[in-house]
Amino acid sequence: MSTTENKVVLNTVLKNQENNKTLGNIYSAIEDLKKFKTTAIVPELHVFECDNVDIIDDNETLVITDGTEKLELKDNSNIDTLVFARLSVQNNEKCEHIVDVLQDMGLLVLNPIEPSAIACNKYETALLLKEYEIPQPNFCLMTKEVLYDEKKYEKAMKSIYKEWDIKDTDKNEKLPIVIKILDGHGGTGVALVDGKKAYAILQLIFAVDPDVNLIIHALNYLEDDDFDKDTVIKKKVKCKK
Repeated sequence: MSTTENKVVLNTVLKNQENNKTLGNIYSAIEDLKKFKTTAIVPELHVFECDNVDIIDDNETLVITDGTEKLELKDNSNIDTLVFARLSVQNNEKCEHIVDVLQDMGLLVLNPIEPSAIACNKYETALLLKEYEIPQPNFCLMTKEVLYDEKKYEKAMKSIYKEWDIKDTDKNEKLPIVIKILDGHGGTGVALVDGKKAYAILQLIFAVDPDVNLIIHALNYLEDDDFDKDTVIKKKVKCKK
């Protein structure tokens, strides 16, 4: 007979499988497991809407509920419960608190809070990759202050392409750059721009939102040698430490 394992999922648009590919994949995987009636561990899936979720401490039991779904967790739940915390829930203070509580219980959390905070910020991620020498295109942080300070702007852009010319922008036409907002995902907030048009486009962005921070990087296609399996594994282990 198959046994049951709890699985907690927190997300803002979780209940609609049509709009949530991850949730749909989880449901599909569970249905596949049910085909192995005698050998597979078929988990219970508990789905919570981030906007309505709450956690209640009832003596030795924690109760998670969003008004329609309810799950009780006890001290031994850390051996049979897996928590999916989508990155989108990390911006919700209440959800962050719940994930933090579940982590403290010893539950395995996919996308734990601190690493997620780095992963949600493209510039912080780039700095971390640079620190541990994991290959990536040259990059810089771009702000309105940097854009309108000639020396800072030149230094920033030359860190991407040494041949960047802030005086004669025609020379930058064949130096493509990728402009990204720091917190976008799924292709949102990304633009591929040829270097000749870069300054004008950045002016437009900062005219719309003077306080936005951007990351700019070169359009580089990394070679296979940059991702030598043994080297990358060693760097990942070093990074985790």
